[in-house]
Amino acid sequence: MAIAGLIILICSPISYFILRKLGKKKLGIIIATILALIVIIPLLSSVFEGTLYNKTDAIDDLKLANLKLDDNFEIISNKVTGMPQRFQFTKIKLTKKDKNRIISEIINGKDFKKTNETDLLYTEMWNEKSVRNKVVYTNYLFGTEYTRESYFRENDYVPIHTTVTLREDSDTLDLERIEQ
Repeated sequence: MAIAGLIILICSPISYFILRKLGKKKLGIIIATILALIVIIPLLSSVFEGTLYNKTDAIDDLKLANLKLDDNFEIISNKVTGMPQRFQFTKIKLTKKDKNRIISEIINGKDFKKTNETDLLYTEMWNEKSVRNKVVYTNYLFGTEYTRESYFRENDYVPIHTTVTLREDSDTLDLERIEQ
């Protein structure tokens, strides 16, 4: 993907100079600009995606983990890296009521267990026979961290692995979303 982008960027000024020599300067500018934008727009969108993240986006991401926030919350930080794989790390400040309710949902969730492992569903992402069109969840306690992982893969589209983590001694929810 990066090599293709580099090739397109190199072709941009070359196309301009060739068309300018042929007496079609305006056409050269248009084609060179279009070629450059094909590469620049996706790069800029991934750069600004982290800063443009809002409460509606957080609510949508939490829906993948079958979680919802009833009270007002604050997005402390959001960092997005990677292309074409996308790794998102978000910290959300919760009310005590929401924090306790979510911990209770995790503890009372299907197949809750105390474990010494993390990322229990991560291997599911690489399984060619993994479940399609259905969200799969797991709930566990690792040390002092209550975690709900979810995995969703629609048909043969990009799998989404979401991990929501809460600690009893903190009012911060950690949300990790990975699109492979």
